Amino acid sequence: MHRYPEGLLEFVKDNYLIMDNRALAEAVGFIFHYPMTAKAMNSLKKNHHLSGGPRVKVYTQAWPKEVCDFIKAHYKGNGHQKMANMVNSNFGTSYSRDQIKGFYARNKLDSGLRGDLEKGRGWNKGKKMSPEQYEKCKGTMFQRGSRPHNAVPVGTEVIRDDGYHQTKIAEPNVWMLTHILIWQQANGDVPEGCLVSFKDGNPDHISIDNLFLETRQEHLEMNRRGYRSEFPEITEAGLNVAKLRIAARHISDKRKKKEAQPMAKRTTEKPIKLNREKYKEVRKMDHATLEDYLNEIYFRGSRDAQAAAGFDADKALEAISQIKGIGPGKLKEIERVLKGAANGNETQ
Repeated sequence: MHRYPEGLLEFVKDNYLIMDNRALAEAVGFIFHYPMTAKAMNSLKKNHHLSGGPRVKVYTQAWPKEVCDFIKAHYKGNGHQKMANMVNSNFGTSYSRDQIKGFYARNKLDSGLRGDLEKGRGWNKGKKMSPEQYEKCKGTMFQRGSRPHNAVPVGTEVIRDDGYHQTKIAEPNVWMLTHILIWQQANGDVPEGCLVSFKDGNPDHISIDNLFLETRQEHLEMNRRGYRSEFPEITEAGLNVAKLRIAARHISDKRKKKEAQPMAKRTTEKPIKLNREKYKEVRKMDHATLEDYLNEIYFRGSRDAQAAAGFDADKALEAISQIKGIGPGKLKEIERVLKGAANGNETQ
């Protein structure tokens, strides 16, 4: 096993985050008289799982140290082309604008130049054109109140790239889809969350008889189920089916939500909790009081069960009457009990 001089590893562990490999190697050679290269120091750090620290700046023949230092000292306020000219003039090189731009980006150098003109800094601000220049530009000058050559009057209808028609409704450039405009003229504003669609699916057939209103949910249902058609009657039928499916889904979701709730949450009555105080109270009850309390619990549970299952006392009585061995007298007694339970009355 390779052994390093005593204290060398501890020195590296204490300083590797603030010194690069080259500096560490030189320090180790000076302090411990143990010659190392930057590459050997990098291997030592990897073998002992020491990661991080500053990287060694490697200069190349294309970017020597003096050029790099010069650019870093003068990049503020100098753009890429100007810096390329400065470097080439001082060092006799032939750097291009793109090479300097790449150097700026790699080294995160911001010249501070934004390339836009600040307000009031136009190159020709305050200068008047010569008569010759004015004569050349006069024919294409924009005059106050003039309209562009492609301006159209209010009421103009055009076809968009997606095939829908739109109409200009106001100046300078306010447009609205033509079929929505027709609908609003006949029925008023389109309600929020609704869409105006074509019964036959043809955006060129703009007629109030060919338009219908649908909610976004109905629009999604019709697209998903393929309920639209080139025949208006089929589309209208599809809209009705979509409305029925949405309504049925709402009812089903409401029923599932109700069934998922605990039984006690479906009634207005508070659930009975047997805590320590209630337990002590029950222990002190006499026979009659305890019987009334138990009957109350029974009938409350019976009402909850009937409400949840849709209990029908008449149907239950009819089913019981089919049982052999139950005569008219016993059936009358059962009927009294069932009717009393269905009405929430206690029977003795």
